[in-house]
Amino acid sequence: MNQDKPNRVDQSTESSQNLYRRPERPKRSEVKPIQVLESVSNDAGEVFNSGDKILVTPPWGGKAIADLANFYQDDSGNAWARYTSNESRPGWTWEGGCMLAALLVKAD
Repeated sequence: MNQDKPNRVDQSTESSQNLYRRPERPKRSEVKPIQVLESVSNDAGEVFNSGDKILVTPPWGGKAIADLANFYQDDSGNAWARYTSNESRPGWTWEGGCMLAALLVKAD
């Protein structure tokens, strides 16, 4: 290899070939589809379904009630819940969020 130009291929024969190597593209891991779950349970064993009401911490602090939208499982086997907000405050924009299913708490 030529030290002046590290990507240059040594010339063994004189020809009009391209003398520079194209760098290899990085290999990407295959993206697996999300595994959707019908229901989940928290650490206390309570079962949650879509539409159930839960307690969450909103951006302004304190506690708020939210509706469970759906559930999915990540590559590590952890169940996650996505929720939408039922409450809002002036000056705050909050559409919902997600959390580990193990941490879910039912609203009374």
